[in-house]
This record gives sequence, C-alpha cells and structure tokens, in this order.
Amino acid sequence: MKKIISMLTFALVLVFSSVSYANNNYDPDRADDWFVRDRMRMPTPRNKKSLEEYMAEGEEILKKREAAEIIPRYVMLFSDDSFIYWLDTEALHWRDMPYSALEQVLDTWIKMENIAEDKEYSYPEKYYMEHLYLRPNRRQVMFLSELEVMGRPENNIKERTYRAEYWEDLVPGSVEEEIYKGTLAMIKKLETNGRVKKREGDSYNFFEDFVGIGGWF
Repeated sequence: MKKIISMLTFALVLVFSSVSYANNNYDPDRADDWFVRDRMRMPTPRNKKSLEEYMAEGEEILKKREAAEIIPRYVMLFSDDSFIYWLDTEALHWRDMPYSALEQVLDTWIKMENIAEDKEYSYPEKYYMEHLYLRPNRRQVMFLSELEVMGRPENNIKERTYRAEYWEDLVPGSVEEEIYKGTLAMIKKLETNGRVKKREGDSYNFFEDFVGIGGWF
C-alpha cells in the first residue's frame, strides 16, 4: 500500500512540475523541476533504418565518388627517349569539321616535355605544344601548329589553313598513333563525368569524300 501511495505522489509531482515548467514558473533549485527540464531536453529518438536502406545509401555514395573522379588538366599519354607527351584535358573538345557539320573531330593540344639527356638547360624550362585534329571516323590526324614555349605561352600562334588534303592516315607505332589512342581513351572518361560534351553525329562529309570540295578552300 505504501508503494502505491509513493508512486501516486511521484506521478502528481511530475504533473505539477511539468505544468510549472511549461508556464516558466519552475524553480531551478528544486530537484523535481531539474529532472523534468532534463527529460524535456532529451532528443526524440530517430527511426532506425533497415540494412537494405543503409546498403542503398552506400552504393549511391560510391557512384557519386566515381562520377566525381578528379582528372588533372595535364594527363600523361606516353613517353619515349626524347619527350613525355601530356594531353591538355581542359582544351580537349569535339568540334564540327571545318566546312562541314556532318562530322565532328577532336580538337587536341599536346604538351611535350623534353627529357633527352643532351637537352639544353633553360630557365624557365622550355617545352613544346602541338595543336592537332583527330578524326576517329577515319583514324586520321591533322597537324595544325607547334609552339616552342618558355614559361607561359603567348596567344599569337599562326596555324596553317585547313585543307582536306592535310589529313594523314595513322602509321602503326608512330607518335601520332600513340597520341590518338591515348586521347580517345581519355575522352571517354571525360564524357562520362561530364567534363566534355559527347560527340554529336557520325556522318562522313559527302562533299569532301566524293567531290573533293574541301580542297577548294
């Protein structure tokens, strides 16, 4: 009987203390008011997630990390006894073939770092840059210009005028073929993560291939 009376008394204390706290009339020095205040500050427990929900969240996080793979501006394609060949991923893009909107080619800049043992020392160090068009539909390459650079390059390049006869078939094992293969592999990664817009259209230039109009310009 005493236990029942004690429990009822404790319950009444909690009720009156809660009302007093709600009306901002509580006494912080009273133990029962402190107890009620502490209980009201406790956060509401969150609903537990299922194992399937946690696994789905984990897979989504991994997908986002893979999609956000950080690719540096200059990516090494290959090297030989004279140079390391770096692809400029920020300059790389698809563009319409000149005088035709039926086919797109890759506009490519290659940085060549001289590593030959007998190279001349210079400060800032000298390097070279090549501007190329790559034509995947035909496995061809077109050389546009080459710059010799010390420090920051200047924006005063002189490139030869586009002509259809300047396209060259890739020679197996050549430097140009290595650049071609490495660039096409990298463009797929850049398209996947959205760094480069995907190619539009795959048609050949009818006038260039069968009439030779491209050589008139």
